[in-house]
Amino acid sequence: MKNNPPEQSTLISYSSVYSYIEKLCKSSYFYVHLEPTNACNTNCIMCPRNAMTRKPKMMTWENFEKIMTLILPTDIPMISIVGFGEPTLHSKLTQMLNYIRKRRKDIILKMTTNGSLLKKEYIEELYKNGLDLIEISVVGTDKESYQNTMGGLQFEQLLDTINYLNHQKYKYLLATFPTAQDSPENLYEYWTAQGVKNIEVKGFHQRGGYLDPEQKLSNDSFGSYISRKQEDKAKSRLPADACHKLYMFLHVNVDGNFIPCVQEINNKNILFNIENITSYDDANKIMSSARPTFDICQGCEMKNQDLMDYYSQFLIKYFPERIGDILARSSLSGDWTSQIYE
Repeated sequence: MKNNPPEQSTLISYSSVYSYIEKLCKSSYFYVHLEPTNACNTNCIMCPRNAMTRKPKMMTWENFEKIMTLILPTDIPMISIVGFGEPTLHSKLTQMLNYIRKRRKDIILKMTTNGSLLKKEYIEELYKNGLDLIEISVVGTDKESYQNTMGGLQFEQLLDTINYLNHQKYKYLLATFPTAQDSPENLYEYWTAQGVKNIEVKGFHQRGGYLDPEQKLSNDSFGSYISRKQEDKAKSRLPADACHKLYMFLHVNVDGNFIPCVQEINNKNILFNIENITSYDDANKIMSSARPTFDICQGCEMKNQDLMDYYSQFLIKYFPERIGDILARSSLSGDWTSQIYE
C-alpha cells in the first residue's frame, strides 16, 4: 500500500490485526458490500455500466431489513455501502445507516460515492446517522479531464465538497486512478495541495471481464494494493489460489441476491436470495461451498491482491480506536485485545 504509514502504527500490532482478519475469514467474513441501488447519475470510465443488463432499481426496505437481520447479529466488523450504482440516489440511505448504527455500535460503516450529491446538509445527515467514512471516487485533476472521465460531473462541485470536508471532523478518503496525464506521484501531489489527507491510488482493471478493454487508464491493475507473494500463499490459512475477495467479502446486490463478487453485475452467478435464507450459518455454508472459482474469476487481474494487508492497514489507519471493540465482539476474541497493542 503506497499511502503514508498510519500515525498510530507504533501502538497497534499489524501482524495481530492481519492474523485476526485471516482467521475471521476462515469461519465468516470481514466485510459486507451492500448495493442499495444499481442506478447512477453518470457513466464513469472505470465503471462497466454499459455492460450491465440489470434494470435500475432501488433496494426495498423489506429486503434491507431481512439482510440486516441476517448480518448484524454476526461478528462481521464492517459494511460498505457500494455496488454498481450511486448510493446517495436512494431516498432512504440515511434511514438505512441509522437502522444499522442503532443495532451495531461497533460496526464500521463506509460508503463509496462519486460525490456529486454531497451537499453540506446531506453530508451532515449521513454522518449524524452513523456513517464513519466516505470514499469519493475521482478521475482527473482538472475540469476537462474530470468531466470527460466522470460522465460530465462538475469539477467545481467536487472541489467545494472536498473543501467542506477538509474543515470538518469527519473521516473521508479520495480514491483516484492514474491516467496518461496523471501519474500516481502527480495525483498525490495535486490532491495533497487541495487539502486531502487520505489519498488512495486505485488500480484499473477489467471488472471481471465486463469493462471494455479499450477503457484503459493505466498499466497498473493493483494501484495501492500489493501483490500476494508466493511464499505468503503457501503459508496462508486460505487456499493458495483463492482470491481474497471471495473469502473476505459478502456481496449483496439491490435484488437481495448474494453474489460471489462485487464485479458480478448481471446476476449470472447467484448463490441465493435473501427471500430463501434465514440462518447466517446456512448462508455461510452455501457461500463457502461455492468457492473458489466462477466465470468472472477467469483472467481477473485482481485475484492476487493481498487484501488482508490492505484492510489490516485500513483498520490501523482509519479506526485504531475501534479495533478493541471489534475484537471484543468477535467469536475469535480470546486474548486478541491484549495482543493487538504492542
